[in-house]
Amino acid sequence: MTFSEIFLLVIYLIALTFALLKCSCFKIPGAKPSLIITLWGYKILAGVFFYLIFSLYIPYSHGSDSDVYFNDGINLAKVAKESPIDYFQLLTGSYSDESKFEKYTGKLEYWNRSYPSIVPNDNRIVIRANSMFSFISFGFYSIHLLIMAFLSFVGLFLIYKAIAKFFTNVKRMLVLAVFIIPSTVFWSAGNLKEPILFFLLGVFIYSFIQISTEKKWKFIPVLLISSYFLVYTKPYVLFLLLPITISFFVAELLKSKKIYWIYFSVFGVLGALIAFISTLFPEFSIAKLLTIKQLDFISMVSASHSGSTFEIPILQKTYWSLLINSPMALINSLTRPWIWEPETWTQLVAAIENMVIIIIAFLLLNRFRFHKIAHSNFALFALLFGLQSFILVGLITPNMGALVRYKSIGLPFLFIALLSGWSLTNSKGKVFFSKDIFKQCRKKIGNYFWEAEQKV
Repeated sequence: MTFSEIFLLVIYLIALTFALLKCSCFKIPGAKPSLIITLWGYKILAGVFFYLIFSLYIPYSHGSDSDVYFNDGINLAKVAKESPIDYFQLLTGSYSDESKFEKYTGKLEYWNRSYPSIVPNDNRIVIRANSMFSFISFGFYSIHLLIMAFLSFVGLFLIYKAIAKFFTNVKRMLVLAVFIIPSTVFWSAGNLKEPILFFLLGVFIYSFIQISTEKKWKFIPVLLISSYFLVYTKPYVLFLLLPITISFFVAELLKSKKIYWIYFSVFGVLGALIAFISTLFPEFSIAKLLTIKQLDFISMVSASHSGSTFEIPILQKTYWSLLINSPMALINSLTRPWIWEPETWTQLVAAIENMVIIIIAFLLLNRFRFHKIAHSNFALFALLFGLQSFILVGLITPNMGALVRYKSIGLPFLFIALLSGWSLTNSKGKVFFSKDIFKQCRKKIGNYFWEAEQKV
């Protein structure tokens, strides 16, 4: 890094930290400013590790997605100097003739897909974001990482703020579920799709909860805008959100206690509708699109000679194939990489984290009580989104590194669901054994981050 880059990085870091501390929208009821500072510092630390690994560590320092997005964004920004009108059209996608802009896009490595698809190219939104960042980053890669880290932090904060009021009895533990999971924090601190995805996901969830529970209809435009950009970031995520969002809204509207039947009915109706549309328009078949995505992923992994691959069942462009392969896909996502599978130290770190996540998940299941769930509707929403994410990732991903990265989206929601029924008592009503030293540590940590009057 040059002195200019370090100076500018420090200035932006101070400005963003000041915004987090002074902006009222980043206040957590009952929490001290030290909580926000610590969580933001943890995110920055993840960004530093991301920079070191993908900029200086030789196996990953050349040709990484983050580096390509950055360079493509810089090259796209240069179009603004040649023709502001052409740049505006490329930035907004307000054009129909791709050949007209080939003189610009031909220089961008990730602008075009490696295979044709009716699904929007999700690489372009990251390139466009980098092109906009370049006007204030002066071409410094670290500034792009800082902005991406901030966007993902805001998204995670919105998710937490939206759901904390549902589970007030475990709102302190929800901080761990949303902000602390290492792989989630790491991958959302890089110059990738994940930071933008988490930002849009946070805006989407916060907006639809405000609409469905508070009847604040002014958030409808925000919900629609976030949905639009989700289509161009990760269209599959919006597809997963659609049935559970409708189910959540209907359950809140009807104030029904039989929310499981509502979710089952909505999934059934939408499933039948999707099957019908696939019959009339085969090119829109979800099964076909996922099969193509899987084959493209396998081809890409084979061409790169990655050593962290594993076999997955080949999909057959039918919904039955998706159904019968979903259990194995879920198991792969939840359990791999195993501790004996890594070939490098980075894969070993991921395997250790995965093992810890599995152990913690089992411990939470042991303390889970259905009658303790304060808001069953969102608990089910979080569980289904997490499980659907894991299944989707397991169906199409034959690479350990990609698996760890992509499943990081669903992990916070899985732990939100597990914490929703947290109980301090066992099945016989007795309080779980806890040594005094752990109680004292817990109290001291709580006093540092939370106001004294707040209770767990």
